[in-house]
Amino acid sequence: MRTNQVFDKRVLVTDNDVKVSEALAGKIRRYGFKVMTANSGNDALNIYKKFCPDIVIIDEDLKQIDGLELFLKLFFYNPAIKLVLTTRETRAIDNNEFNDSSNFVVLKKRFSDDDLKEIFKDVNIFPQTFQEKLQ
Repeated sequence: MRTNQVFDKRVLVTDNDVKVSEALAGKIRRYGFKVMTANSGNDALNIYKKFCPDIVIIDEDLKQIDGLELFLKLFFYNPAIKLVLTTRETRAIDNNEFNDSSNFVVLKKRFSDDDLKEIFKDVNIFPQTFQEKLQ
């Protein structure tokens, strides 16, 4: 789905693999979001403080600071933050105390565009008028 409408919503995509983060960022930009990428946990922390994204997508397998540690740092920095943790396996976070949070979503890797749209709908990042178009 392409849109000329640009939302004042920001997304930070964090993944070690530059190709993966740029490909995902490109998909998200097509929805009209402002997107920045980071390729390490430390970069993500620095960018987060300057960019102030509405949602952060974090790969669990980051270098320096792993994805779960980055998640915790961001959560304690801003408890209202909306986070998506991408992972190949969910067992590392199955018993996580944040699972019941509406601000936290786990997305198993090799996800589709529809999965991504669902995540954005679930965390209420799309404006209501845009959500209606997605249904």
